[in-house]
Amino acid sequence: MTLQNRIDPWGNLQSNPSKKAMLMGNRGVLHNKEKKIIRSWKLKAWISCLTQFKGNKREIFAEGRYSELFFLDEATAFAAGHRPCSECQHDRSQQFKTAWIQTNRPNQKLKLAEIGTQVHQERITIDQQKITFDAVLADLPIGTCFEYQSETFMITKKNYYLNWSFDGYLYRTDIPAHTLLKVLTPRSIVKAFQQGFTPIFYPTAASALC
Repeated sequence: MTLQNRIDPWGNLQSNPSKKAMLMGNRGVLHNKEKKIIRSWKLKAWISCLTQFKGNKREIFAEGRYSELFFLDEATAFAAGHRPCSECQHDRSQQFKTAWIQTNRPNQKLKLAEIGTQVHQERITIDQQKITFDAVLADLPIGTCFEYQSETFMITKKNYYLNWSFDGYLYRTDIPAHTLLKVLTPRSIVKAFQQGFTPIFYPTAASALC
């Protein structure tokens, strides 16, 4: 049975047979004893974790345990509104926290939970709909995910816009710099990218067809 535990850049939980995943996600217990998804999130602290940490082995969707969700890569996790885990990705979490504060709340001392509260307000509405915003392509930094002509693209380096899929990045496309786009990555995370924090991409980002 293909579990509904693959997360796309919209933050939706999908049933997809792909096994390509650099990170695991956690939103709390989302499944029932039949391993069926019954809610899209339970905790406001949406995090991304290493798929292996200290040799721990978990039964996927064990009863009463948090639901193991999977991302293609870190850029996808950020687009969905997940931040690095402060335990298994401590250094990465601190790097993100520093960049986020510098550009969103300069000169303030914030806890990760406070950052999470703002990101939660930016990623999903009260009726569980993805929040997006419009921006001109030329203004978007590396790491930003956006929709273009009903498909999903990621900016993996300057002027490189790659088509996203659960199996990796498929091809590069040319888009005029002045194009107004629907941005999927939460606004404050995009600002952190503008500060110089760059997410990690799945390896096919380096070999996607032109």
